[in-house]
Amino acid sequence: MRFQPVPMQGDHARAVVEWGFYSFYSFYDLRNWPEDIGSWLDPENWADTFAVLDEQGELVGEYSFTPRQDGLEIGLTLRPDLNGKGHGKAFVERAVELALEIYPHDTLIIRVWELNGRARRVYEKAGFSVARREKVDLEGMPCSFLVLTRQR
Repeated sequence: MRFQPVPMQGDHARAVVEWGFYSFYSFYDLRNWPEDIGSWLDPENWADTFAVLDEQGELVGEYSFTPRQDGLEIGLTLRPDLNGKGHGKAFVERAVELALEIYPHDTLIIRVWELNGRARRVYEKAGFSVARREKVDLEGMPCSFLVLTRQR
């Protein structure tokens, strides 16, 4: 599968919000975080966000980039029905290519929920390594995230 990033549009953003992640991965379901949905749907927040299309022009994911003092943070979501089917490494590598084309940062950063071993393994196969662990309070729920980094 080829991944083509394009500027985020309203129909793309609405579709991503509706994606349902099931069982263990429901942690990533935006519908569980209603306070984030308004921000996600606001075009003012799309400057560094891309819809990702396949060869047929179907929405298969999204990439978001957040410049930080310590590097460029990459956020990415692969459509739920494509998870676990061997697309992860290529999806992450395309995000890295795009980041290196657009942004000057030497350090790339991905944060992953510590319990998501499948995603962590994909990120490591794409050249990222664990730099540190962060404890975060998400609406009263303590969570641990791994911060993975990769150099340009």
